[in-house]
Parts: sequence; C-alpha cells; structure tokens
Amino acid sequence: MTKKEITIVALAVVIIFGVGAFAGYKIGSKAKSNPLAQNGNDTYQAGWDAAKKKLAESQPALPGMAEVKVLSGKVEKVDGNNITLKVSNALDPLADPNLDTRIVETDSNTKFIQQTPKDPAQLQKEMADFNKQMQAQAPTSASSASAVVPAKPLTPPQPFDTKEISLADIKTDQVIMVTSGDNIKDAKQFKATEITIQFIPAAPTTGAPTSALPAPPAVGGATSPTAVLPPPPVAPTPINNAKLPPPPALPKN
Repeated sequence: MTKKEITIVALAVVIIFGVGAFAGYKIGSKAKSNPLAQNGNDTYQAGWDAAKKKLAESQPALPGMAEVKVLSGKVEKVDGNNITLKVSNALDPLADPNLDTRIVETDSNTKFIQQTPKDPAQLQKEMADFNKQMQAQAPTSASSASAVVPAKPLTPPQPFDTKEISLADIKTDQVIMVTSGDNIKDAKQFKATEITIQFIPAAPTTGAPTSALPAPPAVGGATSPTAVLPPPPVAPTPINNAKLPPPPALPKN
C-alpha cells in the first residue's frame, strides 16, 4: 500500500468512525426513552456496534483492506511448530483486540529466511550501478518524447542479504514477517508459507567511548618521571668582599 493509499484509508476511517459515533448518539438518545434499555452500557454498545457496522460496509471501497496475506510482529513464544505472534501493524482500528495476537502454524513446506546487513562497500557499489541505470533511462534532452522503458522495472538495492534458516532459529522477541497463501485478515490461527526474520538497522551512536581515546603521553621514564629531565642550573657564586684588592691611594698635594 502506498503512502497516498494509507492517507486515504486513515481519512476514511476517521470519517466513518465519526458517522458511527453520531449514529450511536442518536441510538442512545432513543434508548433513553426505551424501557427495554437496562443501563448506560447498552447505549455505548449500540453506538460502538453502529460504528463497526458502518466501517465494515465501507471496507470494499478502501484499498488494501479487503484481503491480507502478510503480517509483521514480535515473537512471543515458540511452541513446537507453532509461533505466537504479537501483531505490530494495525489492520483495522475497530478490529477485535483478540486478533492482536495470532498463532502461526508451520510445517515442512514453510520457508524460513533471515535478513542480514549487507557489506557497506557492496551496497554502495550496487547503489552506484542503480543510479547509472536510472540515468540511462532518463530523457537525454527536453526534446525527447519519453524515457527508455526497461523490459523489467528497476528496483533499488536492498540494505540486507538473505539466507535460508530453520524453525530452530526463530527466537522470542525477534521481529518477523509472516506470509500466508490465504486471507488471514480475521484469522486467529493460520498456516504460514514463509517466515522472515527482519533486519532492523541499529540506531547510530553519538560521541566516542572513553576507552577509545588515546592515553596522554608519559613524562620521563616509567619508574622515574624526572630521570630524563635536565639538572637545575647552578646558582652564581656570591662575591666575597674580603678578597677584593684595596682601592688605589689618592696622590698627595
């Protein structure tokens, strides 16, 4: 689903929920005068059911909402061939909260994949090749009618490599993407055809650890810091007036 479609879906959900809430208010107002209404919970439930019904009726017009075959989430538990998955992507704001947790079944036909970070130099090379291909397809001048259409659409390189693994590599708290051949939108338990351990880039660190800072240069030797220092200058010898010769005698008149 594109960003534009997601925006349309979000706006549609807000509008439909507002209409449903208004319908619930009207139903609640009528329920106040109805002797069959037992308490305020009946009024709230009537409004909630009306909003859900209105949204359900409009879902065929919402792109990407009718059928779901891929779910992502965190592994809560691995029990035999089954995986308990805490779903992370909200499919329906009014969906049953019980569907926030799913049971994923696996068998010998399930494919397990792990994403691993790609070497930065290799990724940079692939990006450079991709940019060259994009430039080759772009119009060479303003007079060109259109760009060259490739036989196969170009896709940018992925920042990760993939390798096949097994069910034994699936651990608690890992983030996985589960694919099924069936519509699993409202399925509490379903069979997976492919499970991928997703690669999540680490957040960049700021600053440098103090252990990486160079040590200050040592002064002098290791055992005697003053061993290589020059000796202090010798103070001048004081003048002894007793050894000075007497001044010359003045001539007599």
